[in-house]
Amino acid sequence: MCPYTDCATGSVSDLVDLRMIAPETRECEDGSWGASVRAYDLVVWTEQEAWVCQLCSRTILEVIEYRNTEPDDGPRVREELSRLVLWPSPPPRALHAHVSERIRLAYLEASRAENAGAPRLAGVGYRSAVEELCKDQGATHRTLHGKIQELAAKGLPDEVITALEETRVVVTTACTRA
Repeated sequence: MCPYTDCATGSVSDLVDLRMIAPETRECEDGSWGASVRAYDLVVWTEQEAWVCQLCSRTILEVIEYRNTEPDDGPRVREELSRLVLWPSPPPRALHAHVSERIRLAYLEASRAENAGAPRLAGVGYRSAVEELCKDQGATHRTLHGKIQELAAKGLPDEVITALEETRVVVTTACTRA
């Protein structure tokens, strides 16, 4: 899918450049030749890929991290660990204009952090947006869970309460594991 919003089609893209960007090359001696050769540790590596959309002819730049896995009974398999679109930068998700500016700004910052590949930072930002929403709606309980339950008692729709609780739980879990 082309990431440009005015194209955004399922068109085919052509790979126009591929470079290994990590690990950096190292010099080592080749015993049989006695010459220096470049060697890579190909267990985990990162590549930069440049693509051109065949429909809109614009460039997409991605950074992908790979790992080689070697099963006991077969050949090595190249597994993609992460993929980050650097260009064009994905537009951040935004809330409706009627939402309080403090909530919208926290949410916007969290979305930008998520797009930049910083999930923990994004989680903290989303939790901050939930805290601001609770404050905006007059919840006063000591804990975030209690504040969300206050909003449920005030009649906030179940799907909103579920989303707030999921944000609270996922962020709390991610931060305690870090």
